[in-house]
Amino acid sequence: MNSKANNWSILIQIISILAVMIATYFQTKTSDNNTSSSTLIVFGILVGVVVLSFVVTWFVSKYKEISLLLKENSKEMQETRKQIRQEKRFIEIEKKLAVLDAVSNSKRKDKKGQIDPRFLLVIIILIILFVYLNQIGVV
Repeated sequence: MNSKANNWSILIQIISILAVMIATYFQTKTSDNNTSSSTLIVFGILVGVVVLSFVVTWFVSKYKEISLLLKENSKEMQETRKQIRQEKRFIEIEKKLAVLDAVSNSKRKDKKGQIDPRFLLVIIILIILFVYLNQIGVV
């Protein structure tokens, strides 16, 4: 569709240039001192309309370029919004995992397979107490 619009613009420009060339040719060939003012006015209007057609063609092509860019940018913005939403979700999940990891680490404090030395001291004290009580004959 864009090539059809481009071809149409080129056709309008070619017709406009040919019309001005033909009008200029006949204006110079028939330019006597008795050229009527209405002929000059029609020639001027023709040149003005040709210039206007070039300006309108330029504005239309710029409008189409801008509208195409807007469509592309809106699609990119929607994709970017989706990516940002996903990234926000991942960040929230990472935060939650970090909090859970911190909570589990604070409870464990990296005690994999380790026994608290205080617990060992209590066991040793109880064993010694039992041995002492056994020595004195209480148990």
